[in-house]
Amino acid sequence: MAASNIRKKKHYLYSSIVEAQYHGHSFLLKLVFVSNRGNKNKYLVLATTQTKLSSEEIIQLYGRRWQIKTYFKTSKQYLALDKSQVQSYDG
Repeated sequence: MAASNIRKKKHYLYSSIVEAQYHGHSFLLKLVFVSNRGNKNKYLVLATTQTKLSSEEIIQLYGRRWQIKTYFKTSKQYLALDKSQVQSYDG
């Protein structure tokens, strides 16, 4: 199969590595600006200290994290898991 000249669509608007400071400590952050699915006129900023990751990898990791977060929120809301307590590993 011949290689295609079609360029893949970029899933982010811009990315940059910046120096940040917190409580007197300096560290590098990679910022990835992505368009907001709900409102194309707005964007989200994803931040990580893993500066060697590509912008696409960062977007994928945040996507997975968001799926896990919404799963637990839904579980708590509809299955009342936030009201149950387990005293031991065996239940």
